[in-house]
Amino acid sequence: MNETRRAYQTSMRAIGAYLDQTPPGRVRVIEVPEGFDVHWLGNAADHYLQWVHLPVDELLAWGEKLKRKKTRSPFRSHTPITEDHSYENVFRALGFELDALEAYGILVDELEDGFLVTYQFLNPHESYMLRKHMVILRRDEMFQVLSAADARRQSHKHSLRELLAG
Repeated sequence: MNETRRAYQTSMRAIGAYLDQTPPGRVRVIEVPEGFDVHWLGNAADHYLQWVHLPVDELLAWGEKLKRKKTRSPFRSHTPITEDHSYENVFRALGFELDALEAYGILVDELEDGFLVTYQFLNPHESYMLRKHMVILRRDEMFQVLSAADARRQSHKHSLRELLAG
């Protein structure tokens, strides 16, 4: 992995853990040069847009602490995939796939029934030409990504990079 690229698995897991502490409505994660801007709708009572800027160095430090954590948070997503998956676990699995694709410039936008994911990458099959890719991961597809992550953690089986690669 290139030294200038971000470790999305660690950063996205930390963002997810942050969101698990705040019961959000819909979530949007935007990569910016110094870190990530995270936007979410407040709960049904508040229902206004909130946001926070999370610098990369803070996310990586938080991510290292999370690696030592053994428990999982309950899933509080506006779009629950299953009751036992948290934003932390969903975003960690997504981050792994983005790392494997050597993606950068990511945006993750939570939809009514899944996530819109956009990212840039250099395509080695086209003389490393810069490409932008967009995929909508519906609930069943996101569940496949989570299942692959669980299998990987248990027995280091294959992942679903093909699903994100389109």
